[in-house]
Amino acid sequence: MKYLAIDTSGDLLVYLQVEGKEFVKKLEGSQTKHSLTLMPFIEEILDEAKISLNSLDFFAVVIGPGSFTGIRIGVATVKALAFASSKKVLVLTSFDLLAYSNNAPENACCLVDANHDNYYCAFYRAKQLVNSPCFLSYDQLKQSLGDFSTCSQKETLFNDCVICDSISGLKNAVEAKSNNLTDYNDIEPLYVKRSQAEEEIC
Repeated sequence: MKYLAIDTSGDLLVYLQVEGKEFVKKLEGSQTKHSLTLMPFIEEILDEAKISLNSLDFFAVVIGPGSFTGIRIGVATVKALAFASSKKVLVLTSFDLLAYSNNAPENACCLVDANHDNYYCAFYRAKQLVNSPCFLSYDQLKQSLGDFSTCSQKETLFNDCVICDSISGLKNAVEAKSNNLTDYNDIEPLYVKRSQAEEEIC
């Protein structure tokens, strides 16, 4: 299996797998620089693997939630690459990368920081999504956990939150969902909540 996967919902992650060999580019704290760093990262990783876009089987992209600007950049980039190479696309969410990581809890409440003690969250049992992604405050979420354990890519207000590895999560999610390829025209960002600018307009 040969594919290129990118995550621009938070820290920039570009992952390439070519017949079992892995090539990874990751830049932490880069959310304001995705437009400058994404394409150079893609070019570098393809050169390193000595493979062209046309030789790949498909692309994978994380559609959110997370950085509004980062998500738009990632989705637009994969749409362009898929169009140029006539390839299909696998759609993943930020929650998938948490639920499928090697150290994720069996009953996982996957959290993405939405700032101001709020979180985007989704609940998984045995890696199966059991609710629609939602936006909750810390207090609301604390009352909703039940037998679920929290997990995230970053530290949260929950002291026992499991910090998950996004690279293993991305790889495992692609392998689990690789039969769900779609056309690039069908990709849309996942915005659980409207941006602050949209809220202010309304």
